[in-house]
Amino acid sequence: MRRVYFETVFGGNRTRASGKLMEIRDIRNDIFHFKREITVSDHQTLADHRSWLLNKIKQAEHRRMEAQQ
Repeated sequence: MRRVYFETVFGGNRTRASGKLMEIRDIRNDIFHFKREITVSDHQTLADHRSWLLNKIKQAEHRRMEAQQ
């Protein structure tokens, strides 16, 4: 059941969603554990993935609201 819910939110392409989340994880680990500076590229990747996640949240909320009507 949980997998079906996430597929409707993130789309059927699990590899794509997982890849985006792994990129965020890798940047976080580099910055916090290895104490390196964040690069412009890191910042852009984080901003892009944040926008992607916020869009997915909005879509899920919209579907949830429609289902309640």
